Amino acid sequence: MIWSEYPRKHGKDTAFNAYKKAIEKGTTNEAILNGVRKYAEYIRINKIEQQFIKHGSTWFNQHCWDDEYVIDENRNGGYQQPDESAYDLKLW
Repeated sequence: MIWSEYPRKHGKDTAFNAYKKAIEKGTTNEAILNGVRKYAEYIRINKIEQQFIKHGSTWFNQHCWDDEYVIDENRNGGYQQPDESAYDLKLW
């Protein structure tokens, strides 16, 4: 089921072996599945081209389910002016 949801299906055997090792070390199936779903949503929202999506073998080997995927539903694909209130300009 997890492989069917992964957005770029290259390196299935390597990905499966990495998955099995992660499960043996205590990572849950749910954590991996949630990571796949977040990554797929991140790709969709940010309109990431196929060539820039990690191969399954890479994603699973690098334990990318632990990565943070910032999903901004308001993203319009263009440059957004940073919120200057987030910066302490006294340090600049």
